[in-house]
Amino acid sequence: MKAFNTAGPCVPGRDYMLDPLARLPDALRLAEQGKYFVVHAPRQTGKTTALRTMAKELNDTGRYAAVRVSCERAGGVDDLALAQEAILRGLRFAVEDQGLPPDCQPPEQWPELTPLDAVYAALRAWSRKSSLPLVLLFDEIDADRPARHPP
Repeated sequence: MKAFNTAGPCVPGRDYMLDPLARLPDALRLAEQGKYFVVHAPRQTGKTTALRTMAKELNDTGRYAAVRVSCERAGGVDDLALAQEAILRGLRFAVEDQGLPPDCQPPEQWPELTPLDAVYAALRAWSRKSSLPLVLLFDEIDADRPARHPP
């Protein structure tokens, strides 16, 4: 039986929901063109559901390795190294959860660099290793609120 969901991402078949991608009509085209975009909206309006759906749609084409990753665990962390570590760990978890093919997985080890270079170097190494273009959908990037969990 379907229900209205007001807490967390919607699940097709379980929750009543509108087509998430219809609410972001240009997003898939922008991703396919290699462009950057920002989804900015109030809480509980479907941002995470839309990004999850977009990652699945892009992966289903077989032309992209798309990952939606939450940066929430890095929110409110004052230490740059810890914040970047939390983001990179989140990327690994997201890749596991979303089941990217082995040839699109990130490197076994991220490059060892200073905190100022860590995320850049990691994404650079991963994009060079991946057999498909990467599409990274960063969710919960607003880091101005206190962290709810330790990184």
